[in-house]
Amino acid sequence: MDLPEQSVTYMDPALYKAAVQGKIDPFKFYQTSLNQLLTPNKNTILHVYLENQSREPESSAIVDRILEMCPPLLLQPNIKGEIPLHFAARHDLANVVTVLIDRAKALPFDLESGLSEAKKMLRMTNAEKDTALHVAAQNLRSRVVEILTKEDREFLYSANHYRETPLYLVTNMKIFSRPKVRARRMVIDTILSNCKLVDYRGPNGRTALHAAVMNDDHATVKELLEREQSLTKITDENGWSPLHYAAYFSHRNSTQNLSQKEILESLADFGSGPHGRIVVNKKKDISEIQKSRESDLVTAVLIATVTFAVAFTLPGGYKNEQGPAQGTAILSKKAAFIAFVISDTMSMVLSLSAVFIHFFMSPFRPNVRNNFIAAAILTELSMATMVIAFVTGSGSIAGSSGAVGEMIVSVVSAHRCDD
Repeated sequence: MDLPEQSVTYMDPALYKAAVQGKIDPFKFYQTSLNQLLTPNKNTILHVYLENQSREPESSAIVDRILEMCPPLLLQPNIKGEIPLHFAARHDLANVVTVLIDRAKALPFDLESGLSEAKKMLRMTNAEKDTALHVAAQNLRSRVVEILTKEDREFLYSANHYRETPLYLVTNMKIFSRPKVRARRMVIDTILSNCKLVDYRGPNGRTALHAAVMNDDHATVKELLEREQSLTKITDENGWSPLHYAAYFSHRNSTQNLSQKEILESLADFGSGPHGRIVVNKKKDISEIQKSRESDLVTAVLIATVTFAVAFTLPGGYKNEQGPAQGTAILSKKAAFIAFVISDTMSMVLSLSAVFIHFFMSPFRPNVRNNFIAAAILTELSMATMVIAFVTGSGSIAGSSGAVGEMIVSVVSAHRCDD
């Protein structure tokens, strides 16, 4: 005796649990109305199953059985406009993606649109205008991206609701872990290799090249330039080209890739932008700073070495007599000697500070000029205090403090005359 088929428009907890686990038997009574079994978000049993699966071989077999029972589930969207292909792409179910595509290929060809059902499915978008390729790229599903791009090489995947194309979306992602960086590299390579037509656009007038430069992804920058060099001339809504961003963020590798002669000359074609000649000027400035930096660093090191050595060879020597004062400086009570110790210490501290700044100063950091100026000022001050240390040290062993004063006055006067 055949059991009557049942028709419901909701999915009770028992059926939902069966869908999660991929149990087909409870749904056999609903073969003609499985597309009416929905969750509050209008997910079908196929949506529910794919949302909760990770075992591909088993998943693909169950998906095939579900579609055998109810073929319309293949293209049925949920409340967000997502079809099962979106779910499979999100969860990296590559085998399921293949099953879904094969099922779509088996459907009759649409003569009116001139497209197969498989290609129509690949191009379907959700409420945010994301295709399955958008979803796969956003989640770095390289295997799924490989399948999707090979199935529809001629299609130009356009921007979604946020004006992001699949290529821009993955290029603009800020990721730091090595596995994800490798996955992104594979996704970008796959899209550029398999798609005959590529849309590089993104929001705010930017392109994938803008995004790659801003993320300092020099490998992608190089690959994009090899594929489409005209991207260097595209400016965003602020008038900035990729070259402007490379210079602004001091991304050395990206700047080197972009700063080819023909690209620099092309700046005149689209205007100078907010930092029109920043690359040329910055390169020249860095070269000049590097030359000055070397001599300044040598000077600072020499001053630090001399002042450090002088600190342990005090003028006048040390007391050798037995008693509490043994080992102390003989001239420790003289004002000139105290001035010598203070100025020598200041000179050493200032010169070491300059050396410290030079040591940690990269020529490609944004504040390189300010750092160099600070180091140069410290070096000049250390030189001045070293002169004072010499004068006061000499005066402490020369005699009276009056002689010291005369020596200082003579040095200052000579300096003014030179000016």
